[in-house]
This record gives sequence, C-alpha cells and structure tokens, in this order.
Amino acid sequence: HDDDMWTVGGDIPGDAPQLAHWDGSAWTDALLPATDRDFDALLKVWGSASDRVWAVGHRGVILHFDGSVWTQQLAGTSADVISLWGSGEDEIVAVGGRSNGVIARYDGSTWTSQTIGELPGLNGVWVDAEGSAFAVGIDGVVIEIAPGGFEWREVDRSARPDTLHGAFGLASGARFGVGGNLLYSPPWTGVIVQSLP
Repeated sequence: HDDDMWTVGGDIPGDAPQLAHWDGSAWTDALLPATDRDFDALLKVWGSASDRVWAVGHRGVILHFDGSVWTQQLAGTSADVISLWGSGEDEIVAVGGRSNGVIARYDGSTWTSQTIGELPGLNGVWVDAEGSAFAVGIDGVVIEIAPGGFEWREVDRSARPDTLHGAFGLASGARFGVGGNLLYSPPWTGVIVQSLP
C-alpha cells in the first residue's frame, strides 16, 4: 500500500540503526524496541500485511511489527542477518553471515538458524509460493534452499569473484541475482545472473 511502508538503515560499524514509516504523507522515525544486544544497523525489511512486518540486521537482530509495536525475535545467531523474504503467513527465510553463510527460518511462531560453513556470506534471498528459497552472496554464490529446513544446493558461481547482493524470482521459474565488484576498488562494475525456465 502506498500509505503504509517501512524503510531501514544504519551503517556498520558505528552508526545508529534506522527504522522509519511512511503513512502516505510523511516519513516518521519509529521507536526501536529494547534488544538483548547492541547493534548498528537494520539492513532489510519485509512484510506480508500491516501487522506482519520483519526487519533484520547487524549482529543477528530480528525485529517484528505486530501493527502496534516492534519487538525483538531471537533466531539463535549473532551473525549479521542481511536479507529476508517470505511466502506467506508461516514461511520466512532470512540469510546473512560474512565469512560463513547463515540461514534462518521462521515457521509462524519460532525462528531457527544454521551456520553453513561451506558457504560464504549470503546477501539476498527470495522465496517462492511453495517455500523454496533462492539466495545469493559473496564470491558469486547462488543456492537453492529446500522448503521447511536448511537443506541447500549450489546452483551457480559464474559471477565469481563478484558479490551478489539481491535476489528475485518470478512465478514462471525465472530467477535473478544482481551485484558487482563492490568489495574491490573502483572502477565498480555491475553483474546480473539469471536462470530462465
């Protein structure tokens, strides 16, 4: 809705996390809840309704908005959680990590997470209607994550050594990852990877 939007921000290290709401006419800063850890930034926000919004960020912070207040939800990780996406009321996948990938899942009531030592950090995720996730990350990694758990398979690294930061898919089966050489010195270049049905 164009009168109910959220945005997040901050910088790692040393900035204050930002959380703001658009009501159709103005942006207002939202009150951040008490958390069990200090953190410097919120990195992504996703929601399926005005009372079902989540924001993720630095040091594994996950916040939930129930339509009235934001509260912290714990996922069992202190690694940065960088992105999230959901397929409905009870299937959300979040990804992150830096040296090692982290996958976190929400089943409608509880978050669980797993560090994946074989994977570099993950930066972007998109979830289809069946709960299958498509995620991208450092060193051009592209993976698929099976619904309901942490089972994954690598499907591509053709963008190596570039970093993929965003992931998106279409119901037709098309999948897209975007990023570039943002971890290196300029001149910066962009990259798109795609899988078409």
